[in-house]
Amino acid sequence: MHGGKSTGARTKEGIRKIKQTNLRTGRYTKERIEKRNLDMQFLRDAKEILHAVRGEYF
Repeated sequence: MHGGKSTGARTKEGIRKIKQTNLRTGRYTKERIEKRNLDMQFLRDAKEILHAVRGEYF
């Protein structure tokens, strides 16, 4: 027998390698989530403006 089960990566480089290995699509990375949130906020704002403009004319 060896010393026991692995306790995982301990160095920053080891942790980075594990994160990169487990990354499949990048869909849920911090940057993608922030960009998606900004895009959705832009669409909500545009929709609100559109409703306000339409209300003035109709």
